[in-house]
Amino acid sequence: MLVSGLYDLSGTPASFLQDETRMTVAEAEARSPLTSQVPPLPIRIVTRGALETAPFHDQAVLSGGLLAAAGQRCVLRREPGLNHLSSVLALANPASTLGGVLADLTVG
Repeated sequence: MLVSGLYDLSGTPASFLQDETRMTVAEAEARSPLTSQVPPLPIRIVTRGALETAPFHDQAVLSGGLLAAAGQRCVLRREPGLNHLSSVLALANPASTLGGVLADLTVG
């Protein structure tokens, strides 16, 4: 399950996060989930909060599309009423919609 992520890290070395990440351009390219080779899994769920900013929506849609084009089973979700932080908090509550999705994945 990929939640509210930025999957293209190429802009990180020049962003306000450069001091925290200490990532070079080459490292950002190599570590970007959007361009990395990923092993096949039974399913991937790519989701983001409906209240996210545009980059989170754009990259979720792009990531889901690339996974599907590579033949990977992918479910693209948009979580109503959630944002970047509340999406993550919802994961801890199996009674929430998103927490229930995670619980279903872990039950086996």
